[in-house]
Amino acid sequence: MANKLQGFQGMPGPKSSKTPIIFRTDQHLTLFFSLIHYVDIATLQLWMFLLSYNTSDYDAWKARIIKKYPGAEKGIRYIFHDLEHNVVAHAEADSSTKSQLMQFSRQFHPVTAWLANNSKVSKFNQDKLFWQGLPKCV
Repeated sequence: MANKLQGFQGMPGPKSSKTPIIFRTDQHLTLFFSLIHYVDIATLQLWMFLLSYNTSDYDAWKARIIKKYPGAEKGIRYIFHDLEHNVVAHAEADSSTKSQLMQFSRQFHPVTAWLANNSKVSKFNQDKLFWQGLPKCV
């Protein structure tokens, strides 16, 4: 059995189809500190020119980057409107294929789980909204 590469050696190249998508909002920033090779050039240049980058003090460098993005230190956050928007968009799309339904589920569950874990939505409303996002039977 071949050894599986780990760490930076095991990461796909920047142009690989397996490369993760760059963070879309400041809230996703903390997810990408282990993936610096995947940020766009402008972001990489900004991060490299921070003082702590040259001193090899990772913790100081990470703190300086997070400070450049207000709110990023709190991580990913959702509001009830994010959940409603997902449900309405899917319901209006009248999606009925298996892949479309799975896409809805993959988008719905992280948001609803975060909201439930932070006491922002009840189990009843989670279930109700999920059913509202599914296509209507004809």
